[in-house]
Amino acid sequence: MSGFATIGKRSACCLAILVFSSGCYGVFHPETHRLVKAAQGSTGIETALNLIAMTEQTLNQVRIQAVNPFPFDELHHQFHALQQAMCQVSDADAATPAYAQAVTLDQELETVFHRLR
Repeated sequence: MSGFATIGKRSACCLAILVFSSGCYGVFHPETHRLVKAAQGSTGIETALNLIAMTEQTLNQVRIQAVNPFPFDELHHQFHALQQAMCQVSDADAATPAYAQAVTLDQELETVFHRLR
């Protein structure tokens, strides 16, 4: 039991990504890889922040321009790409305020996304 307790949250997240990369993300969310590549920054945090900006831009287009039909699929893929990018952050970067900001924004977007479902 103590072995499981020592696994950090980020490690568990990365393990889940590895386990599901050929399953859910690979089969049901093929756009995830395209979005992560398009948002690629010099660090994992920069990639995550770029994906957050993409998602916010999509949400603003919906709010301001009343985009029809609603781009739910695109938001769904962006959400999964963001989850993947958050797991690619290095341990050194995870200790920075930028990572804390990215986590907060990720949680806010997750709340918005789940309300839209």
